[in-house]
Amino acid sequence: MCIDLDLELRTPSLFARPDSLTRAPIISLALRVRSPGIQGFPTLKFLSGTGGSKVVDYNGPREESDLVTFATNEWSNSRPPPEVRELTSRAVMDEECLGHALCFVAFLPHILDSRASGRNEYLKMLKTLAKTYKDRPWGYVWAEAGAQPDLEAALEATFGTPSFFAVSPGKNKFSNSRSGFSAVSLQEFVDNVRAGREPVKPCASEIGGVSVKTRAKWDGKDGELEVEEEFSLEDLGM
Repeated sequence: MCIDLDLELRTPSLFARPDSLTRAPIISLALRVRSPGIQGFPTLKFLSGTGGSKVVDYNGPREESDLVTFATNEWSNSRPPPEVRELTSRAVMDEECLGHALCFVAFLPHILDSRASGRNEYLKMLKTLAKTYKDRPWGYVWAEAGAQPDLEAALEATFGTPSFFAVSPGKNKFSNSRSGFSAVSLQEFVDNVRAGREPVKPCASEIGGVSVKTRAKWDGKDGELEVEEEFSLEDLGM
């Protein structure tokens, strides 16, 4: 029973990526050694937190399917939400988009247009979305308007920012939100994508082959307008 359960918990279909195996749920089966808090056998506990500091007792049926459901549910509840990462390199694209069955891409206004306060509001919405669906094997990335032109072209992002897209790298297809950029509209869009109610179309180019520019991460500050150096007519020989 213990061996079968271990194999079931480590079945790849339960996890988004191979590295997720390192975060698999821990079920403690007390078979021979009595410990504090263990009154009978078998006793099952879900351990999470630093050093297993959080313990959840399992008091349900002992069928394998019930144990797996309990473990995966507790694991989903205890795991942190996926990070919403700025698209600053090819590595981020590979890890957070191409490495998932589905990834969500947001193009946000230039920092001079939204300032730091506006951008942080957009990012807060995206982080809330990631937290809401944290049990799903999805990735989340964002880029400033104009920062990743090849990706914008592949997703036909020509209608202004902020904009939001669902991308299936494996199928090379995408869908875009047409209901504005708010916490409510984003969640409605994601729910519609899950239910197959959003129209999809092929990417304009192979999503896995788009060129991703390497950029410095946003520093969290307002942008500064670059002022061109003044010159006199004398510099032009006039």
